[in-house]
Amino acid sequence: MSGRPMLLNAGGFVMAFPRDVLLCEGLRDTCLAVLLNRFDSWMITDDNRIHFIDADPFYFIWLAVKLRHLSCSRIDVSGIIEGCPALAFYHDRFFAKTAVTIEPQHGDHDSEAFRGFMAVMGPFISSSVAGGTGGSEVLSVRVADGGVVATTDATLADYSILHDRFIKYGPVADVSADTFHKVVDYVRRIWLAPDAATPLPTSSWPDELLYACDMYGLMEPVYLSMIGKSHSHIKCLFKASGGCVSGLLFVIEDEKQHTIACHTDGPLIPPADPTSTLLTGSPVTFYSISGPFEQQGIAKITLPHDRQRVTVAGTEGAVVGDKGGAGKVVIGGGRLWLGYGEDGRRDLRSCRQLVKKDELPDDKTYVGSIDEDGRATLADSHSFTAQRLEVYQVWSTLPADPILPADDLQALIDTTRDIGMAAQLLYKGERDGWAHETMVAKVGEAADMLLVAKDTGSNTFACHIEGQLK
Repeated sequence: MSGRPMLLNAGGFVMAFPRDVLLCEGLRDTCLAVLLNRFDSWMITDDNRIHFIDADPFYFIWLAVKLRHLSCSRIDVSGIIEGCPALAFYHDRFFAKTAVTIEPQHGDHDSEAFRGFMAVMGPFISSSVAGGTGGSEVLSVRVADGGVVATTDATLADYSILHDRFIKYGPVADVSADTFHKVVDYVRRIWLAPDAATPLPTSSWPDELLYACDMYGLMEPVYLSMIGKSHSHIKCLFKASGGCVSGLLFVIEDEKQHTIACHTDGPLIPPADPTSTLLTGSPVTFYSISGPFEQQGIAKITLPHDRQRVTVAGTEGAVVGDKGGAGKVVIGGGRLWLGYGEDGRRDLRSCRQLVKKDELPDDKTYVGSIDEDGRATLADSHSFTAQRLEVYQVWSTLPADPILPADDLQALIDTTRDIGMAAQLLYKGERDGWAHETMVAKVGEAADMLLVAKDTGSNTFACHIEGQLK
């Protein structure tokens, strides 16, 4: 290391980066200072042998300016430590404190501090180094404004379409340079924080950003971000699937490319009688991904508590509406009908969607259709034929929180039985699924049971059953 600036390729932008300024008091104990001033030989390099860091180049441009201001005494260290709110995702990582020193210490590679450092900086270190997860190759592509966007093979490992865009084709011309940069940075953030519900970047052209995400096969993480599901996974179940799995996301596109999403935090349960219907309570939220609003971007529609339900018809039945019309699946108390027609149609692409005007988001200007009853729709028209219909299963990687804290549960047990009795959890809907047969199988022949339930309005109640479920 020398006092000269370091040539650094940050996400495709090559700069002279003043890493020596990071040696000053207050900055030298940050992860970035240690990475660039001690472990720079561990970093991946581009085709020109320039050190590469897979991060938003605008963050490093901002940081380089701040460091030069610090070296000229135009700002103090606090002006850097405080960071920039818009760039906090990267700043919080690079300026996390570490006990690993820039000067090597005997045996520090075996320390807890070193393991903590690698947990944070591993994604920026070559995979050829033990503990490094940053990949082995820098991938670059030229964009519409003549600039370059770069990332690594590790970042794109799970995104084959976007990976191929870097290695198989010429310059990016189908979307703007700004949009492509945001798409790549979105994938970077997902790679760096895989358990977070990574939000889409803000954009002056949100429709183009969504178009690009769809084109590059990134809509599944977009959907997780949209419904705010961190520590979760999503899997496409394709058309008309669902069974008794819970956490379903329906994505529907009409003839005019209006795209609607509906998340229901419960299963589709068919009735035992094929000619009847079955209604179950389930939290339901609608989203307009692209459609009848003056402003672009995703809009969230929250339903009243009494409309958070799902009705499923049997194979020979139909859910009949109050004013005529019928469907096979009705979500949100009539807000979305699948298989809509006079008697309910087997083809689920025949849809009807409506929403009351007072349920529309306050921060969006609605410019769509209003029917004779004064109801709006997120589609181009209230009744339509879906051009695309996808169903995704969304599930959490975290254990479901208990309805009652341990102390409250014990207090409840003490009111039903003698003090000193304990309880064993047999069935949990969020964890085990909502199917009746699952609950019966889990409970088995157990007796003296306590049923604890919580509705979508956060009301909690319990029922003590001294016998068995038979």
